[in-house]
Amino acid sequence: MTATFEPIPVVDLELTAADGGPVDTGDPPPARVHALVRFAGWPVGQYLLHGSAPREWKADLERVDPEVAGLGMSSRADSQPGRSEVRAGGTDDDPGGRLTVVVPTLGRSPWLVPTVRALLAQTIRPRQIVVVDNDPESGAAAAAVRRLIDELDGTVDAGRLQVVAEPRRGASRARNTGARAARTEFVAFTDDDATPDPDWCEHLLRTIVVDPDIGCVTSLVVPAALTTREQLLFEQYGGFGKGYRVSVWCPGPVEHRILSRLIAPTAASGSPWPPQAGHRGAAFPYTAGEFGAGVVCFRRDVLTEIGGFDRALGPGTPTCAGEDLDLCRRTYLAGLAVVYQPAAVVRHHHREDPGALTEQVRGYGVGLTAALTKLLVTRPRHIVGFAARIPAALRMLLSPDSTKNRSLPDDFPTELLAVERRGILVGPWRYLKSRWLTR
Repeated sequence: MTATFEPIPVVDLELTAADGGPVDTGDPPPARVHALVRFAGWPVGQYLLHGSAPREWKADLERVDPEVAGLGMSSRADSQPGRSEVRAGGTDDDPGGRLTVVVPTLGRSPWLVPTVRALLAQTIRPRQIVVVDNDPESGAAAAAVRRLIDELDGTVDAGRLQVVAEPRRGASRARNTGARAARTEFVAFTDDDATPDPDWCEHLLRTIVVDPDIGCVTSLVVPAALTTREQLLFEQYGGFGKGYRVSVWCPGPVEHRILSRLIAPTAASGSPWPPQAGHRGAAFPYTAGEFGAGVVCFRRDVLTEIGGFDRALGPGTPTCAGEDLDLCRRTYLAGLAVVYQPAAVVRHHHREDPGALTEQVRGYGVGLTAALTKLLVTRPRHIVGFAARIPAALRMLLSPDSTKNRSLPDDFPTELLAVERRGILVGPWRYLKSRWLTR
């Protein structure tokens, strides 16, 4: 089945741009593309569209989603996104001086160097880029960064790009080590298979400085490529995206204040929609999936106060995943805001083969209940609140009519759903084992 899959080019489609000519997406031209649709630079949707040129994609978009297609005809079509200020701690000349970006790696990813290149080319340059080598004995990560520095031939500022060793395996350990190396007010994290757009740092900083009660900001993660059926299946499974509107979650009245303060910078960034209160699902805030993926920016003092990433959770441990959602949930439960910023776009390289996808989906199931188990073990006062949400959570997971399942295509492999559910069942035991091993 995989052998007959026709690769789907991934493109950006700007609604306010002139249609132009054909786009080189392959020879012969593909029957369809996966388009990240933008309005004045702002992402407004992702669609599988037919055609080989922007004019044809826009025509198909009018059929698929006339409301989004109509944005290109609005009175704001000639507007350009503005630039809000990033002050109070940095300078106008160097706002990125407030930010460190941490990239954990084993040195095996072919996307490590492109990711670092993308960070070096940001519109707001981070003060530090810390590559945390989680397999220093191999020397692969350090060698890759050295080759990149040599290739750039002195154009990288001394000390701006550094490799820090963390020999103890685990993405959470590596991220914590990178955060300790940071000398800045804010710390952002991305992975070695997730390449940020040029203005990723800019949008993260512009958001998190709006209010001191914003503890962290998450990103929109889109596919970097759809060259195999498994990569498309992951998108159909749910992918990482959480919508296209700035969303805020914060307990108490502070949420309204933050929403008000975000109105101006959100409009200045080109959004056709104002910020909104974030969606709260059946098991919110316990499952925490609403907050977004693990590509995230934190206030460093908040990260320290809540204890950083849990080293018993995440890749490189028996729990496989869940460390990012656990950290966002702890931020929220500490009374601080989590903000989802879709303008901060990251391109993720999904797993390409059936075995890797199966392991990823199983890992997400394990990580979900492992992180929940951690919450109930360490903060038992939440047991009653979580128990009250179990029936609704089970309906979401198992019912064919739930929002999670009804969007799946008819030919979606049922074995992937079964793998996820088996992972969910073993998650609690995996967490207890991991906690014992990392005590």
